[in-house]
Formats: sequence, C-alpha cells, structure tokens
Amino acid sequence: MAECTNCKEESTHVWKHRRPTETTTHRTVEWLCARCHPGMSDTLRNEGA
Repeated sequence: MAECTNCKEESTHVWKHRRPTETTTHRTVEWLCARCHPGMSDTLRNEGA
C-alpha cells in the first residue's frame, strides 16, 4: 500500500499531484489519496468511506 503525502495514511490508491510553488516555474510533486486530492470528484471520495 502507498502512503498519502498529505495525511500520512496508507491507501490502496494514490494520485500524483503537482502543487505550484512560490515561483511559477517549479512544482512540488505530492502523492495524495482521494480524500486529499483537489481534483477528485465527490463520488470517488465517498466510495471508500
């Protein structure tokens, strides 16, 4: 199982999220679960609950 970068919980699925940094040319790569990822739909977020 993989660990979410944000909440530190283990999850069966994590998705890559590139968060903008202070400069517009760099992004921080994070691996987020469905609950933490800003692009996930409400349906997918509630599926595992």
